[in-house]
Amino acid sequence: MKGFTWQEFASLPSSGVPERCSRSCIPKVFTFCVLLLSLFMPSAVICQDLTYSIWENAPIGLIIGNIGQDLNLTGNDATGSLASVQYSIGAGQNGEYFRIDTASGVLYTNSSLDREQICPNQATCKLEFQVITSSGASTRTVTIAVMLLDVNDHYPHFSQAQFTVRISESANVGTKYALPTAIDDDMGANSVQSYSIRPSDGSFSVEAAHGGGSDLFLVLLQPLDREARNQYYLVLTAHDGGVPPREGSLNLTVIVDDVNDNMPFFRQLSYSVHVRENTTSGQVILILTANDPDLGVNGHVQYRLSANQADASIFQNFQVDEHTGAVTTLGPLPVGRHTLLVEAVDGGVHPFASQVDVEVTVTGAANTPPVISVTFLNSGDPWALVSEAAPLGTVVAVMTVSDSDAGPDGTVQCISQSDTFAIQKLTVNVYKVVLARQLDRETKAEFRVTLVCQDMGTPSLNTTQGFDVLVQDVNDNAPVFINGGNMTVSIQENNNINDLIALIEASDADTGQNAALQFSLLDDPLDSFHIAQGFNALLCSKVLDRESTDSYVVRVLVSDQGLPSLSATATVTISVLDVNDNAPQFLQDNYTFSIMEHSPSGVLIGNVSATDADIGANGALDFSIAPSGNVQAPFQIQADGSVLSTGPLDREKVSRVRFMAVVKDRGQFPRMSMAQVQVDILDLNDNRPVFVSPGSNSASLTLAVPVPASTVVLQVKATDADAGQNAEIQYSLTPGNSSMFLLDPLQGGLRTARELTTLDVGVYNFTLTATDSGIPYWTAQRDISITVE
Repeated sequence: MKGFTWQEFASLPSSGVPERCSRSCIPKVFTFCVLLLSLFMPSAVICQDLTYSIWENAPIGLIIGNIGQDLNLTGNDATGSLASVQYSIGAGQNGEYFRIDTASGVLYTNSSLDREQICPNQATCKLEFQVITSSGASTRTVTIAVMLLDVNDHYPHFSQAQFTVRISESANVGTKYALPTAIDDDMGANSVQSYSIRPSDGSFSVEAAHGGGSDLFLVLLQPLDREARNQYYLVLTAHDGGVPPREGSLNLTVIVDDVNDNMPFFRQLSYSVHVRENTTSGQVILILTANDPDLGVNGHVQYRLSANQADASIFQNFQVDEHTGAVTTLGPLPVGRHTLLVEAVDGGVHPFASQVDVEVTVTGAANTPPVISVTFLNSGDPWALVSEAAPLGTVVAVMTVSDSDAGPDGTVQCISQSDTFAIQKLTVNVYKVVLARQLDRETKAEFRVTLVCQDMGTPSLNTTQGFDVLVQDVNDNAPVFINGGNMTVSIQENNNINDLIALIEASDADTGQNAALQFSLLDDPLDSFHIAQGFNALLCSKVLDRESTDSYVVRVLVSDQGLPSLSATATVTISVLDVNDNAPQFLQDNYTFSIMEHSPSGVLIGNVSATDADIGANGALDFSIAPSGNVQAPFQIQADGSVLSTGPLDREKVSRVRFMAVVKDRGQFPRMSMAQVQVDILDLNDNRPVFVSPGSNSASLTLAVPVPASTVVLQVKATDADAGQNAEIQYSLTPGNSSMFLLDPLQGGLRTARELTTLDVGVYNFTLTATDSGIPYWTAQRDISITVE
C-alpha cells in the first residue's frame, strides 16, 4: 500500500489529546496481536487491537485518533485514488461513548467522560468496543480500547466540618489520637496523599499510617499545661497528589482535661495572732485562706491541723474548720507562744497538701489585745469584692473592734496599712473600710488589706487582721485586633469551600464574659466568606475565580460578651492568587493563508492570535507548530504569532499545506490549545506545455486519397503542470496559410481543409505549436510530416 503524501499527513490533527491539556499529552499506543494482511485481500484475517489514552472530561468531539491511518487500512488503488473503506462502531458495551466518521475512520468522543462515574473505585478505566471496517465485500472487526485517564477534578473532603479531641494535660509526648480521614473520589496520585495541621506551633503534628491512608492520628509533641492553656484551635488539611494539587480542611478543637498537678498555696508564708489566756471556747482567732488553680475536686481545698505537731497540746487547745479555714480555740489557753502547723489539702484522687505555720501568742488576762472582726458585704466569701468602676468612698467591708479591758487597756486606735483602702469610724468600735484610690483591674486585680488595732495599755497590745480584696471586672475595654485592624491575606483561586484564609486574632484586657470574644462578618458584599460560629477562622463560602474578581474587602466584627457589649472592626483585604486554570484560546479555530510558490525563506504569510485569561507566567504565551510524524511543515510561527516560510515551495509538488498551530502558556503546569492553519500555494507560470500527442519530437502521418473535407487526421494534445490560466493551452500550425489543413486552436483537432485528391499527392511538412496563457507565456513545438498518396 502506498504511504501518505505530505499534505495528507500534515493535515491530521493531534490525536487523543484534550484540547485544553494541563499535562503533557498522552500518545496513542498500538498493540498488534496477529500479522495484518492487506485490507484489499478478502481472505485476510485482521485481529489486531488498538489502544488510545485520553484524559477524562475531554470535550465532546475531541479527536481520539484515525483508526484507518493508525492501522494502515487506507491506501491507493490501481487508479491512484484512495480505496473506499467504511467504518462503524459495533453494537455492544461502551460504544455509546464514541462516534466514528464512516468515511475517514476518525474516532471522536461522543460525550464528556467522567471517570469516577464510569469506573468508580477502579485503578484503571479501560473502555473496549468493536469497530467494523468494510471495503466492498470484505468486512473486518477490530477491538478498540480507550484508556480513560484520571484528572484531578475532585477536592479532598471530610464527612464533618468540625471535630473535637480531648487530651489529658498529663498525656505523654508521642501519644496518638485518632482523627477522621478525608475522602477523595479521584484515584492514584490524585487521591489523598498527605495531611497537615495549622498553626504548626510545635504542640501537635499529624501522622498518617500510610501517607494518605485510612488511619490518621494527632500526635502530641510537647507537654500540656491546662492552667496555662486549656484549648487549641487547629485546622486539619488533607492534600491530594494531583498537579496542581487540591486540598480540603476540617476545624479541629483540642480540649485539655485537668489533672491534679497543682498543690494548694496559702496567701501568706506564715501567720501570727495575739490572744488572751482567758479566751473562751470556740472563739475564732484567725481565718486562713488557700487557693488551688486546678478544676473541680482537684481545686477544692480543705483545711486541717497537721498530725506532725511539735507540741501535742495543740490538739487540746485549737481546731481548724475544714471548710472555712477558721482557727478556733477549745478553751482557755496557757500563756506563751504556740506554733500550729496547718495543712491545706485538695480533693484530687492523689491529693496534694501544703503547710503553713500559725504563731499564736497568748498573753495574761490583765490586759488583752483588741479583737478585730471583719464583715464583708459579699457574704459567704472569704474575701471582699469591689468593682473596678466603684467611686471613691465605696464601702468594701465593716470592721468591728472590741477590747474587754477597762481604761487605757480598753482604749483602741485602728489604722489601715493599705494606700488603696482606708478606714472611717462609724461608731466607737465600728469602722468602715472604704476605697481611697481609683481602681483598674487590668493594672492590679487583687489587694491585701492589713488592719492594725492597738490599745493604749502599758505595755500596749495590738492585733493585726488581714484580708484580701478582689477587684471585680467591668467591661471597660473594647477588643483589640492583634494586627491593628487591617489585614492583607491571600488565597489561591479554585479553592475548596471552607478553606481557611486566615485566623483573625484579637484580645481583650478584661476577664470572664467581658473578655469572651465572638467574631463575625460585618459586611461581605459578594457573600464569598464566612466565620464559623465560635471560631476566629475566616473561611471561603464559595470557589473563587480570580478571572471574575481578583480581590475582596470585608469587615470583621469582634464583640465581647459584656453588658453592654464592646466591639471593634477590622478591614481584611483578600487577594486572589492566579492559578493556571485557563487554557489559551486562538481567536479563530481555522486560519487560511496563501503564498506564491518559489517565495524565499522568511516571507510573512499571516498572523495567528490567542488570548489567555490568566496573568503573569500563566498568561504569557508561546506559539509553535505541532509535530506531525517525521514530516516538518515548511513554516514557523514567531513569538508574536507571525507565520513565516522556512524554504521555497513548489506548487506542482504540494499545492496546499495544513498544520496545527499550538499556543502554550508559561505556567508551572502549562496549558495549550490548537488551531488548524491552511496555506494555499499560489501558482507561478514556471512550466512549459508538454506534447502528449504526437509524442515524439518528429512525427509523420500518411493519408490515402481521396480524403473528404473536414476529416480529423490527428488529435493534437499537450498538458501543462501549472494551474488556472497558466495551464490553459492554445494550438497553432506553421505555416498557417495552408489550404489543405486546419488546426482547432482550443481542441487541437487537425483536419482537412478540403477534399484531398490525386492532385494533392505529395509530402507536406508543418510545425505544431502549443502556447499556455501565462504572463509571460511558454510554448512547445512538434514537427510533423504528412504524406498524401
